[in-house]
Amino acid sequence: MQDKSELLHDRYARALFEYAREENFTDKVMEELEILNLEWLEDEDFDKFLIHPLISADEKKFAITLLAQKKKFCMGTLNFLYVLIDNGRENLIHAVFLRYRDLYDELKKQARVYVETPVLLEKDDKLFLMDALTRKFGKKINVEVRKNPALISGLSVRYKDRLYDYSAKGQLERLGEILVKGERD
Repeated sequence: MQDKSELLHDRYARALFEYAREENFTDKVMEELEILNLEWLEDEDFDKFLIHPLISADEKKFAITLLAQKKKFCMGTLNFLYVLIDNGRENLIHAVFLRYRDLYDELKKQARVYVETPVLLEKDDKLFLMDALTRKFGKKINVEVRKNPALISGLSVRYKDRLYDYSAKGQLERLGEILVKGERD
């Protein structure tokens, strides 16, 4: 069962997605939401500014307008952001983006897979991995690779709600659990 905030961001994302489909600009909205999401995640001040309760909706809309002009957002995305701000839901922007991305991936018959490796992958290795994952999951795969030196070697793959851990760290943790369980028996 979804909680209230999940229902809200799902409702907003679906509304934006349906509007973008009707107007035939789902790709453009996806691109713009990715840009906005990067701003949200990379700039702590932007995040704090947008969700600060003492900053007026007009000031937030002005800042969003400047960003939209700089990044050449379409009016559909900008108007949607205004709706979120007018309804005091700017804290949902990131969650709406994530849900919109899921809907977009379903439309495009693709899937997003998150991979962690101890070192960044070379281009050929990433292409090989994408091909292998496409065969495994039967969909076009978009891979987001993150460096995580703590893995030691191997890799960790997250697809939807499943984690496939092929890292040395994961194997050591599982071995430790077995040993601890064996001591208790």
